Amino acid sequence: MKDSNTQKTSNYLLSTRYDIALAKIERNIDRDREDVKFLAEAVPFDLKFLEEIYIKELRFILGVPEREDLTLKLWIEMIKEERNKKWFPKIEFITDNLPIQNSFL
Repeated sequence: MKDSNTQKTSNYLLSTRYDIALAKIERNIDRDREDVKFLAEAVPFDLKFLEEIYIKELRFILGVPEREDLTLKLWIEMIKEERNKKWFPKIEFITDNLPIQNSFL
């Protein structure tokens, strides 16, 4: 059984990585997107949880929440795309580089 201090520390660390990513949402320059991709890969994000924190804790204080809604949507798509690249690498076949032969003509 975990003591309450361990649980609090664990919850704090869990939310901190999401907070670091969401702190970059308004600026959203190339470096910020690369940082978010790195964070999402290094300590895999629960994308639903990221969205929940954004909505509950951040959205209502943003100057232009509609713009940041779009940014978050793009980030989630970017993270999913990166995950797909890593989990499903492109498979090249030997025949991919051979000239097409019309043996049936």
